[in-house]
Amino acid sequence: MQKNAYFQLKIKEDGLYMILYPPTSGGDMLAISDLKQYLGKARIVAYDMDALTHALDNQAELRVIQISDRVVSPVNETVIVSISADKMTATARFYPPSDDGMTLSLHEITDSLRAAGVVYGVLEDNIEEWLNDRVYSTDITVARGREPEESIDASIEYKFDTDKEFRPTITEDGNVDFRHLNLLNNVAEGDVLAVLTPAYAGEPGMNVMGASLKSRNPVKKSLKNGKNVEISEDGLSLTALTSGHAEMERDKVVVLNIYNIKGDVGTATGDIEYDGVVKVSGDVRAGYTIKATGDIFVQGVVEGATLTSNGDIIIASGIHGGAKAVITAGGNITANFIQESVIVAEGSVNAGSILYSTVSARNSINVNSGKGLIKGGELRAGSLINVKTVGSALTGANTQLSVGSDPDDILAFRNLETALATRRAEQTKSRQAFMFLRQKSDKGEPLTLQHRELLKTLPKRLEILEGEIAQLGDLYKSRKAALEKNDSGQIVVDGTIYEGAKIIISNISYYVRGEMSSCKFKKTDLEIEVSLIYR
Repeated sequence: MQKNAYFQLKIKEDGLYMILYPPTSGGDMLAISDLKQYLGKARIVAYDMDALTHALDNQAELRVIQISDRVVSPVNETVIVSISADKMTATARFYPPSDDGMTLSLHEITDSLRAAGVVYGVLEDNIEEWLNDRVYSTDITVARGREPEESIDASIEYKFDTDKEFRPTITEDGNVDFRHLNLLNNVAEGDVLAVLTPAYAGEPGMNVMGASLKSRNPVKKSLKNGKNVEISEDGLSLTALTSGHAEMERDKVVVLNIYNIKGDVGTATGDIEYDGVVKVSGDVRAGYTIKATGDIFVQGVVEGATLTSNGDIIIASGIHGGAKAVITAGGNITANFIQESVIVAEGSVNAGSILYSTVSARNSINVNSGKGLIKGGELRAGSLINVKTVGSALTGANTQLSVGSDPDDILAFRNLETALATRRAEQTKSRQAFMFLRQKSDKGEPLTLQHRELLKTLPKRLEILEGEIAQLGDLYKSRKAALEKNDSGQIVVDGTIYEGAKIIISNISYYVRGEMSSCKFKKTDLEIEVSLIYR
């Protein structure tokens, strides 16, 4: 059995001796600090330190050494209590009595613990075990604190997909299946939509010295219900009050009614305006309008129609716009193909191809599935345009791709540029007219009533124009500077970009002079840098 080395005082007529017992089965050897601590507690201050130190050099066998020529009174069995740095554990180290010394009782040991400040978590079973089998110079755990119980943060389990990012089904050949977009969360009346597991504050703990240990404050959450959703009395669940489409509206769960149109939107339906989700199993014919507060899903083709949604718009077959389609979404717009249409998305635009269209997306434009072709038209995105092919080998398809600033900011800048040019042209024309009329008047030539009126009003108009031009000029300079500072955004072409395409990043332009493949366009300082993509 493994035991640490220990020692015992022996009092003889010629002085004080110490018996050194060797360790067994790999037990710890004695340390001089252990001896000094014990002797100090026993109030023995005069002893031969050199003899002790020399004796500890060899602890392989039992030894008896004289440490003092003084005779002392019997020393009782002793306990020294130590408390861990975190005050969660107390240990006791016991030392045997000398000749005629008294042994410790359970009561005396617990009194020693209290004297050391230990008032909680005393392990009486451990003490009783030691009393039945006294082991010396060995740390015995005699008290243990209670750790605070772990708190549990509140959690919410949503029973529907809350992530409305574009997640189409990828076919075996790597193309996007636009007919299975996985974006509609159909729910029935009475369905449980979310379950809250409340926060749990763990019970406080206590260290061996009786100090309370507070548990961590858990993160609390609460369920919030919106349209067509009921919260339970205990606040722990949300339930659909009607069938429809479940989604998150900021931090609230809502169920939007679904208007299912079997067939086409056309003469049989008229224009559609609906507070909820609109789902069309057929086509949307030219000249018709759909307005929805929720998402719009069209399984067929959209012709020259107008679609407006506060959420996403998904068109499985595509858009044949005929230069008349206008598609506007507060979220993302996804279509198999887009042709001759105006597209505006507050989120991103995802398509298999975009032909001869004006497309604006606050986030990104992704045309990298299927053909992945952009040909003709003007595309603007806030952060990224990702495409396989731009333009064609045949001339005549002017394609412009713009990134790097908010499309609205770029449009506002272009409109400001146009307004400034219009005012300057009017100023030039008005000044010329005024000079011409004044010269005629100075020469005494007759003027018509209209000309005489113009001669009076043109100076005031020129003054107004001068002020407007100055104001617009200052605004133009500040917005131009802001655009020049914005070097974010990039255009990535996985396949080929053909000659004739125009790249704009913020306010810097780059004209593609020859066919290029697998390249990336990014603004660096005041120029556009072109780099190759290595796959």
